[in-house]
Amino acid sequence: MMIIRGTGESATMPDPFTGLFRPQRVKKAEVTHLGGLPVTKTLDWVDLKFAEEIQVPADAWIDWDAKTQKFITISEAGKAGLTAKSKVVVHYDHNLLRDTKWHDGSSFSLADMVIKLALVFDRGKPESKLFDSSAQVSLRSFQEAFRGIRIVKENPVVIEYYTDQVFLDAEYVARDAAN
Repeated sequence: MMIIRGTGESATMPDPFTGLFRPQRVKKAEVTHLGGLPVTKTLDWVDLKFAEEIQVPADAWIDWDAKTQKFITISEAGKAGLTAKSKVVVHYDHNLLRDTKWHDGSSFSLADMVIKLALVFDRGKPESKLFDSSAQVSLRSFQEAFRGIRIVKENPVVIEYYTDQVFLDAEYVARDAAN
């Protein structure tokens, strides 16, 4: 993991004293939870609010077709009306796609962000050329809480992330969405 962390690019990093996640490549995160959930926030980069219901948009990606190598939207999956316990809108740094470089000097792109999610799905699906049976269990676990993601804006990058995963600290669900 030292090599992966040293050559990777995390949007957030844990504070060594509190354990709460701090932004590294994120300007802010807007976290919305269902009302009544015991969630608080501590750090200023996260805005926290509550709602009676959180609808997942029909054009959000919820799954991956390993044969065609395409994301599957909520509507394509026949899951119209799907709701979530949490919604996170992540606003990345304005210069993320312009100034951020990888360890080898190559430019960071939106495709680098999307491929990470595609691989989470692809490696856990038996019909994939990249299938890894050890990834199947973690994919199932991820899919139990994952409710969708969509790219709202490409420059600067803004994404919406929907999940049923709930943490007591809003910074943790913001971290899950951002990374």
